[in-house]
Amino acid sequence: MLPSELLAVWKRKGVIWPRYAKLSDDNLEVAGNLIEAYKSHVGQKKSVMKEFVDELEDEGYDYRFVRGLAFLLDRKSRFRCNEKINTVDLRRKIYRATREPGLPTTPEQRTRIIEAVATELRMTADEVDKFLYADLDTELILEEFEPLPASELLQEYNLSLTQTLLFDSTEVKFKSSGNWQQIFHSIKRLGLIYEAYQEGAFWVKIDGPASLFKLTRRYGTAIAKLLPVIVANPEWTVEAKILWKYTNEICDFKIESWKHNALLKKPRLPILSFDSAVEEDFAGRFQALKSGWLLRREPEPVSAG
Repeated sequence: MLPSELLAVWKRKGVIWPRYAKLSDDNLEVAGNLIEAYKSHVGQKKSVMKEFVDELEDEGYDYRFVRGLAFLLDRKSRFRCNEKINTVDLRRKIYRATREPGLPTTPEQRTRIIEAVATELRMTADEVDKFLYADLDTELILEEFEPLPASELLQEYNLSLTQTLLFDSTEVKFKSSGNWQQIFHSIKRLGLIYEAYQEGAFWVKIDGPASLFKLTRRYGTAIAKLLPVIVANPEWTVEAKILWKYTNEICDFKIESWKHNALLKKPRLPILSFDSAVEEDFAGRFQALKSGWLLRREPEPVSAG
């Protein structure tokens, strides 16, 4: 998921959908430049990456798009605090040192306080000044980065956009071509409230977080975690009712595999194994007959009421 302020959507006549980043040359170039920047700036401060993101925004790219990509790359990075001393303890010492002279109101008074603390810690005044706020987010050092192809980053961005939009859903329903065992295992593990019914195809309807009275954030995150399991299948359809909080309007949302498969990142499906030796033996004997029939394992759930 992305922070809500980075959600970019189109909304028209009661229909809403994310502003997906197409795998165009321009978008691939932006994603590729960001990935290369992270790779080449390992060992430098996070603020350096922020400056690079700002440069891309100044070139005319949508700030939500650029910052969204950077947010995803941050999650593939490991940052550390560049400090020789506990910064919280250092700040406490600075504040205690202001008790007698009082809060500094001039640069000279500030310098004297820092020098006093530096002498106590056997450090230089420059080191104390440098490490005073070394634990701030912008001061963190990029220690390790896990690169990925630009196209995969765009697909992950599009998937994250969808997850963020579903966070404000009142209901979500979907159908899928398979992987039902993994889907229902995820639904139950995530604690989602669902209803299954047959309407031509087999559909599952899940109550959205905006329809509940509490635990909205946790429940919305659970729905977001279910989406990758659904879109991992060859064929799927996801529909939802989205509460657009700015106008308090209920909007329709729909994505389908035939149209959006290439835009969304698809996790690998687990390799299906047999539940028992009896099942495996039956499949082996059935296929040995070469009857021309196709044997499919657990193609669709059975609605038991």
